Amino acid sequence: MLRTDDFLWGSYVKQLVELKQHDTLLEIEGLCIASDRVYVLYEHLPGTRLTDYIEETLGEDTRLRYVMDITEGIGFINSKGFLHPGLSTNKVLLSKGQCKVYDFLLSEDAPKKVALMKYQPGCNHTHLPPESFKETNEYSSASDVWCIVVLMWHLFTFGTLLTLY
Repeated sequence: MLRTDDFLWGSYVKQLVELKQHDTLLEIEGLCIASDRVYVLYEHLPGTRLTDYIEETLGEDTRLRYVMDITEGIGFINSKGFLHPGLSTNKVLLSKGQCKVYDFLLSEDAPKKVALMKYQPGCNHTHLPPESFKETNEYSSASDVWCIVVLMWHLFTFGTLLTLY
């Protein structure tokens, strides 16, 4: 859910509508604009969040496949002008052995999202790259790479939290 007065919702809606379906993205079923908010309606999957599988005994091949799915999805959205601040195992759904990414936004809106995330109670700051802590709330496709690496750490250490700062 995004507040329309904070984000470029017109451009966001237009680009989401034009976004082609991709195997590693949760399919967008529709959009709803109500008052000052934009709601993205995603397909319902009979799966669960990747977070719920981390502590299970996953083989290395399976974990590598999951990372490849996520990397492919992030690469696709980056190529279409979207970024994913706060990417974590909570923002990846697992269905029929495939990871699907959701909850991304326009690259122009990423600094605004980062500014909101930094001050949310309970925010795990390791999911935000160091540059996002600057006053300008920087966030780019390179920042998405940081998030993927932190996600990999989490996945390959079976849920051990990364503590950096």
